Order: sequence, then structure tokens, then C-alpha cells
Amino acid sequence: MKNELVESGKTIDICDNDGLDALQVLSQLRRSNPQWWGQCSGDSCPWVFRGHRDESWKLLPPTWRHPQSGISAFRSRVDHLMSSMADQDSPRWIRDVIMSNAAEAELFNSFLSIANELGIPLPHSHVGSSRGVKAVEAALDEAANLQVIDNVLFYGVEVAQHHGVPTRLLDWSCDPLVAAFFAVEDPSVETDACVWALDTRCLAVNHTVSARGPKLHDVARSHSPFLKAQSGIFTYFDNPLVAEVNEWKWWPALEDIIEKYSTVTGRTVLRKIRIDADVITDVRQLLEREGVHIASIKPSLDSAAEMALSRLAETRPRRL
Repeated sequence: MKNELVESGKTIDICDNDGLDALQVLSQLRRSNPQWWGQCSGDSCPWVFRGHRDESWKLLPPTWRHPQSGISAFRSRVDHLMSSMADQDSPRWIRDVIMSNAAEAELFNSFLSIANELGIPLPHSHVGSSRGVKAVEAALDEAANLQVIDNVLFYGVEVAQHHGVPTRLLDWSCDPLVAAFFAVEDPSVETDACVWALDTRCLAVNHTVSARGPKLHDVARSHSPFLKAQSGIFTYFDNPLVAEVNEWKWWPALEDIIEKYSTVTGRTVLRKIRIDADVITDVRQLLEREGVHIASIKPSLDSAAEMALSRLAETRPRRL
């Protein structure tokens, strides 16, 4: 059947889905689809899912996408430092990556400080001091001496990201229909969307892919109602080699890392399921019928109001 996923044997598989209607797309995505279980036993599905409104987007976390206003603003503050390093051997993209890390730390510390001023508690976090230029200088020295870029993950950073602070975390969901919602939620987008699916077994501690950077970051969802509603989980990169950043001229996307380093053979570990632009509206309506909508994904009175206004603006009749 068209809505059944067939194991291709490729490490990264692209499912074009030409000709599939909305019902078939959702059937293909559902967590109950045998493709997501394979030889697994028990109730734990190894696959996690992420929706993209534009199927051309790479698997890069917010703080590594170009451009980032916060990072650009931070860079302008330390231009004099960059000028003083002009004679050094470090390529510009190495310095850019280190600047990205320092800017993320600045933004996160500012977020914590403001939350603390307002008396809003955050899990496993404390207000740190801003290191600014000194952090850049220290990271450059470490990159030159150890050939590793320090990429320590901060506690509580996942909560900051869910409130709009760009971080190195890449959001995923254990529920493929949640990922589908994020892929089709914007009615103004006219491009093909997609859902990425990642087999987290390829991120095991003893796996080559994990040794080169990507890690799974699972957190207690009780810390955030959004995380709980979205069955949220994250991946992140840990201490990449300078040589790798030199090769890619920036942080590598997750698909690039998997394609280069995966030692898995004979099965797919990353799948991209395209959603044709012509069926996006139908997919969004079907998801709402199944209770997957803005108010369930981001439970708050603001989301309830947004959904009420959206329903009122619809042209199709609703029974009151």
C-alpha cells in the first residue's frame, strides 16, 4: 500500500510521497506504524520526530542558523577582539563558531537574570556571571591548544529554548503527529513541508555517530507544560573537533554528521517524510480532529484564545 513505509536499507532515506493524500500521509506517520518499531520489543519506540515547514531546511539548532540577531549583536560588541586576532592562524569560521557559543551563554544568562528579577523559578539553573569577551578569548586558546571547541550544555537551557531563546538544542518529539503539526501549522506557507524521523539507537554511547558529537538530551517534562504536551526531547552536539568545523565551515547539520560517521548498515537511521504543499491544509484539519492543535501543543489561555479566533475566521461552517 502507498501509505506503508518500506525499509530502503539506506542510512538516510527520503520519502517523496508524491500522490499521497492527507489520510495516507498521517497513516504513514502514526506512531503505531510498524516501521517505527521494527524488531523492538516492549513499549519504547526508538524513533523521535521533528517537523519542518520547509522541507529544504537543514537539521540545525536555532543558535547555529544564519543569521541570528542575538549572535550578530554580540559579535558587533567584540569586533575589536576579532580585529586583534586577524594575524592568528584560526580560520574565520572557527572564530564564528566560538562567538556563537559565547553569544548563546550571554543570552541564556540574561534570560536567567530577568527571570530571577521577576521571581520566576527555573529548574536546575542559577544566575551566572557574564563573561563576554573573556569567554571568547578562553575558547580560542582552548581550540588552538586542544583542537576541541568547548560546547558545554547548560542546565535548564531546554526551558529557555521553549520560551524563544535560541540555543544549540534541536527539538524533537516522541509523537510523530506533534511533529506533523509543527510542519503544517502555518497556513501562509506554500512550500512542501516534511517530518524528519531519527532512530535514537544510532546515538548510543558506543556508536560512532555519538562519538563525533550528537547526543540525546532527555529532560523531566514536569519542568514545562509545553515539553509535556509535546512529548519533547532534544539532540545536541558536544565538543566537535576543530578539524570538523574546518571541513564544514560552520557547525555541521545532523544529517551531515550521520551521513559521514554512521556505522549502521542495512537499515535507515534518519528518514525525511515529505508533505506535499497541496495536502498541507487537509493534514492540518485532520490533526485538529485528532486533538493535535495549537491549544493542545502549547496549553495556555493565550493558545486557547488563538485557536478560538482561528476557528471564528474559518470559512467552513461549524456547529455552535
